[in-house]
Amino acid sequence: MKSKRATDALAVSNPFLGGSRRPVAVMFLALTLVSAPSITHAQDGDRFLRWAGDDIEAFFLGISPESVGLTVGAGLLMIPLSRLDVPIRDRFRGDLPGAAGTAVDAANVVGSVGGSLGISAGLFAISLFTDDTTFQDAAFTSMQTVVLTDIAIVALKTSIGRLRPWRNEGPYVFRPFTDLNSSFPSGHTSAAFALLTPFAVYYPNPFTISLLAVSAGTGFARIAKDKHWFTDVV
Repeated sequence: MKSKRATDALAVSNPFLGGSRRPVAVMFLALTLVSAPSITHAQDGDRFLRWAGDDIEAFFLGISPESVGLTVGAGLLMIPLSRLDVPIRDRFRGDLPGAAGTAVDAANVVGSVGGSLGISAGLFAISLFTDDTTFQDAAFTSMQTVVLTDIAIVALKTSIGRLRPWRNEGPYVFRPFTDLNSSFPSGHTSAAFALLTPFAVYYPNPFTISLLAVSAGTGFARIAKDKHWFTDVV
């Protein structure tokens, strides 16, 4: 039976690009979407093109009072949590030995530009050569979510301008609109959750849900590498 899209709201919640690779990633996404109807085995292969347009519109125009309230509430929560930023930085930053260090490095890669977009785009490309429409829908949603997330993250980083911990100026220094390489929020962590959450939604089972531990590991990796404060990750 042909699958339906699991959650429309999920598709508009997130993706990923970054730095000089952003134009390349956009081009890759466009070429994949254009070629999808001709190579997919599934019916209605052009649905990806429709979703892309609909979801980009919803991403910018579909903001609800509920989402605004949740965002404001989460932002206010960061104020008391920020008291933990320095103690957690002092406790966890630094290279970990052995397997723990390898796991942290791997989790860090998952949230990188080449990692999350490469994995999601690769899975989507593979899905187009199958008849599994659920896999196709999940992979496309993952790729699109990564891209849209990065757009939101760049906007937030630019407007907030929080300095990274390695600058050693404390967690309460903000220089909006002066540096794209700012700290809040964590782009790596956001991209890692954007990559894996769609699969947990389309395939709600213990295994896919447990994959979100990798996303959480990405957040820990960013703290350990002194790239982000605890509240950036939260």
